[in-house]
Amino acid sequence: MGSLNRSSTLAAITFALLSVVIGQSASADNVVIVNINNSYTANEDTMRKVVKRLFLKQQSTWPDGTNAKSFDRRKASAEQQAFNSTVLGMDDAVIARHWLSLKQTTGETPPRTVGSTNMLAKFVAKYDGAFGVVAESELDSLSDRVRVLFKF
Repeated sequence: MGSLNRSSTLAAITFALLSVVIGQSASADNVVIVNINNSYTANEDTMRKVVKRLFLKQQSTWPDGTNAKSFDRRKASAEQQAFNSTVLGMDDAVIARHWLSLKQTTGETPPRTVGSTNMLAKFVAKYDGAFGVVAESELDSLSDRVRVLFKF
């Protein structure tokens, strides 16, 4: 009986810790940034759908005709994981299958992976159609040549 109580207690503690960790990561706010020259606006639901299609290379231009250039964060980054689940609605395995299928059918490759927020901001500032994901808390340190498209 003592072993069962210890197992139950350990399970309860593990569950509580996971709830805290998940709660913290879910409450972290992230944003999609775009080049300052990107004038695209729409309601948030439409913006999310457009960004999803652009990121997955199902669409190659913004609604105004500007060529899109998406940037990825490292797969394990909190920002990219939040983007994948919240905006794309996909997990790592589904995303990997998507890129494999796209590579085989059209030759398209995944977006370029950029590790640091500062490098991402430099790339987004350089290309009119560029976009990527950063933590909202890092916005103050970014170039004034990027703007927030939407928060998630």
